[in-house]
Amino acid sequence: MTLHMVSPRMHVEILFRALDHLKDIKKLLSLELTWAWLNEAREIPKAVLDMLQGRVGRYPAKRDGGATQPCIIMDTNPCDEDHWWYRVFEEERPPGWQIFHQPSGLSVHAENLDNLPDQYYERLQYGHDQEWVNVYVHGRYGFVMDGKPVHPTYQDDVHASADIIPFNPEDELVIGIDFGLTPAAAFLQRNQWGQWCVIDELVTEDTATDEFAIMLNRKLQVDYRMANDISFWGDPAGDTRAETDKTTPFMVLQAEGIDAFPVWTNDEIVRRGALSRQLGRLGLNGKPGFQVSPKARMLRKGLAGGFKYRRMQITGEERYHDKPEKNNYSHIVEACEYALVGAGEGDKLIESSVGRNRKPRVIRSGGLRYPRPPPRGHSHA
Repeated sequence: MTLHMVSPRMHVEILFRALDHLKDIKKLLSLELTWAWLNEAREIPKAVLDMLQGRVGRYPAKRDGGATQPCIIMDTNPCDEDHWWYRVFEEERPPGWQIFHQPSGLSVHAENLDNLPDQYYERLQYGHDQEWVNVYVHGRYGFVMDGKPVHPTYQDDVHASADIIPFNPEDELVIGIDFGLTPAAAFLQRNQWGQWCVIDELVTEDTATDEFAIMLNRKLQVDYRMANDISFWGDPAGDTRAETDKTTPFMVLQAEGIDAFPVWTNDEIVRRGALSRQLGRLGLNGKPGFQVSPKARMLRKGLAGGFKYRRMQITGEERYHDKPEKNNYSHIVEACEYALVGAGEGDKLIESSVGRNRKPRVIRSGGLRYPRPPPRGHSHA
């Protein structure tokens, strides 16, 4: 659609384009623009902005006087801190790029109140969690959930630590691993108060198992060399041999010096319950029994609703799919679940102790203590 605005002094031609998807980039090809405006920029791929940068300032042509202050204007509701917008405007801020943060709707400096109903922002808070309010009322960066969280008992303002949780070399370091094309590892320790603390994470994307093993070992050698006791627990599906070379992800890890073990069950009820149980308990110090360090940013967002049951596109009562959505957050959350099951928290959910993992002995290997394989004749599958 094109809108023409004509006056005695100028003729403005405004082109409207839908640019929600990467395939829409072709709509910008060959355009010669003076300015551009991206509305709700957080919903637009960064590649669209990249292409648009090369299309502005081209009209009128230089031989005809050139464009007057060519620029791109963007507006948006605040996004997540993992978004390209945050990276570009808050971390990189290229020369000539500027950002204006709208004041909170509850601030004395709030804008546009004359055009809104009385108590608009006050009423807007009702029925929403704090993260939603932070974004849509206070104008802060935040994660807004769309769907039903897999772990609804997680409360970010309760379970997320404001300060980095330090690593204690004297406490066992329990590492949970999820495999696949986006392998991830969650680093947990249980302190003297009985609190499970997620102190770190390793999250990858489109990474082969051998590459992930190298990355994990490098992180251990750099950040956790002083650990006295480390155990590794992973998805039992990682014990399945590949069709090509008959190796398993656990074999690949072992080749890198990491002797990881599959947890005794992949039952979702046990895995989810092992984590949910920690979310609902208190440590001996009266504080939450489960804490997430700022270093485990992806896990925090996964628990806050990134790992979710997607809403069904139907009218009427809200309904959700039976299986959680596999996305960037699901792998690190499941890695955390595997760590807790491997550490024995899943056993506490069942009355029988049949199939319980036995805590492996440790040996020194490459400056780290890795689990020793089970005695001959005993299977760890």
